[in-house]
Amino acid sequence: MFNLRYHIASLVAVFLALAVGLLLGGVVVERGTLDRQRDSIVKSLRDDFERLSAENRELSGRAERHERFAEELLPGLLAGRLAGRSVVILVDPSRRDVSRPVRDAVRAAGGEPVTVRLRFEGFGLDETGLASALPGLPEGDAAARAGALADALAAEWLADAPRPVTEKLRLAGVFDGDELPEGPPAAVVAAASWQTEDGEQRADAVAEALLARMAAGGVPVAAVEVTGADTGCVRAAVAEGLPAVDHADTPEGAVSLVWVLSGRAEGYFGVRSGSDAAFPKLAE
Repeated sequence: MFNLRYHIASLVAVFLALAVGLLLGGVVVERGTLDRQRDSIVKSLRDDFERLSAENRELSGRAERHERFAEELLPGLLAGRLAGRSVVILVDPSRRDVSRPVRDAVRAAGGEPVTVRLRFEGFGLDETGLASALPGLPEGDAAARAGALADALAAEWLADAPRPVTEKLRLAGVFDGDELPEGPPAAVVAAASWQTEDGEQRADAVAEALLARMAAGGVPVAAVEVTGADTGCVRAAVAEGLPAVDHADTPEGAVSLVWVLSGRAEGYFGVRSGSDAAFPKLAE
């Protein structure tokens, strides 16, 4: 015999069945929707990947063509720009990555690279005891001593006269390499740096000071680095308002360096933030 409790239980069962049915139906519908959305997203990502891959291949091919084109043009751009001129290159023993492209660029421009390899930081004033052997150098203040030594060297290098300070440094083993030109060099490049105790690189203080003194004497100068190598040389030069090239290992860097050393351009040329341009204007 049916009673009220039976009717209530029946209604509850019906509503539960409806609820479960609606829930299951919703899940099925939602699952189908999610599957369609997933398929759409996967297809979109696959299309984007194929498009980007095609663009990357095109850009890579274009970059290779541009690089070959620049390399083909480079000899013609550099030829004769430094004809018969001597260029002194100040480097430390670890900077072969810089000295090679600089020497190559100078030679391609018809110049004569003169490599001076520094064996001690600060031209060895502390390590060799030369501070007391060289007259006129102040005691205590490292920056003042670096400046005084740079003054003495610049005075000798800018004049066609004996070079007693330079000779003392060479005999003490402070630097070696090619023989300096008898007269004033046509240009000077600084690429000498040393590692600090915290692992950073800093430019040689005397080399950078000498670069400034030579520039003041009318000699074209440049601080040089290769792509991706922050040795502190470029930063130090730019801070003093001196020309710099931070990508000497590239065709654009070779052109920039030769243009600066030949007096055709001034500024900071490179690929880093803060550079004036990647290369100077090539028009005469």
